[in-house]
Amino acid sequence: MSYLAKHDRRALIVDAAVELIARDGLQAATVRGVAAHMGASPGQVHHHFKSADALRAEALSAAWMKAMPDCMARIQTGTTRERVAKMRCTDGSELSRMMDRLWNDALAASRMDPMVRDVVRGAICDMCEMLAGFMYKDIAEGKLPATLDVPLLARRLASMFVGTDVMEDFQVISETEATAMLIALFDDAVARANADAGTDANTDAGADKGTDRATPI
Repeated sequence: MSYLAKHDRRALIVDAAVELIARDGLQAATVRGVAAHMGASPGQVHHHFKSADALRAEALSAAWMKAMPDCMARIQTGTTRERVAKMRCTDGSELSRMMDRLWNDALAASRMDPMVRDVVRGAICDMCEMLAGFMYKDIAEGKLPATLDVPLLARRLASMFVGTDVMEDFQVISETEATAMLIALFDDAVARANADAGTDANTDAGADKGTDRATPI
């Protein structure tokens, strides 16, 4: 590599690792593999990353950040229910296939690699926050009941996203079945929240009537 500032050299290494994992999967991001891909020596890569695990974790995070704008563009509009369905259904694009493969690679690697596990955990937490944001928006617009337990439902949806990904990867269920399971979970939670809202309204109405009867004329 020609002379570059330390930050720029590190960024160049990460970019090369991102290209490798996008093409060949997460395990392709070895120190030697990245060095060869960018025409550098392994020692130059080791100068910035003490291990292949650290390199893979940062490349994984960078790959997701790079793909996020295009992924988010698919779910910018619609109700939470519609967005959940869009999140689960792939659009057949190269980006979508790459992200699916990378996500499954990351789930598998996270069992052995603490650094990758931290990145995956962060991605799941981000998913929970995103889902919660969709629901709070719909509540503010009157599209969802205010009694909905948003944090709990966001975690349950995220859990099912991860679980159905694994089941689909093992060909236990189809993408259509996975989407239907997510929508069913969402619809059930909303129905329960609507029922709770009705119960609360009836209780309040009964209390008001009781107050009226107790008030002397």
